[in-house]
Amino acid sequence: MVGVSYDTDLEEARDVIRTAVESSGTTDDRKPVDIFACEFNSSSIDFKLRWWSGSAQRDMHESRDLVIRAVKRALDDANIEIPFPYVTHTFKEAIPVAAQAE
Repeated sequence: MVGVSYDTDLEEARDVIRTAVESSGTTDDRKPVDIFACEFNSSSIDFKLRWWSGSAQRDMHESRDLVIRAVKRALDDANIEIPFPYVTHTFKEAIPVAAQAE
């Protein structure tokens, strides 16, 4: 899963992610890379990624590591935000704030 901010062009994000996964050097290029927009999350629109790699357990871990790093780098390079959850706190009463001396 990878989330992008709500103001992201989803077609662009999908293209950036697909290119990153396919160029990670760890996927079986004879089988498709699947990228599905699957959820409106609290602070992101989430994509589910699926790809084929080697069948040994270590292959799976190495492949996931390389794909995650490639996707993160590609989204950063494309200035596509991977958001984190925002929290807004509300209080019943006003909270005093002391002025700071300049």
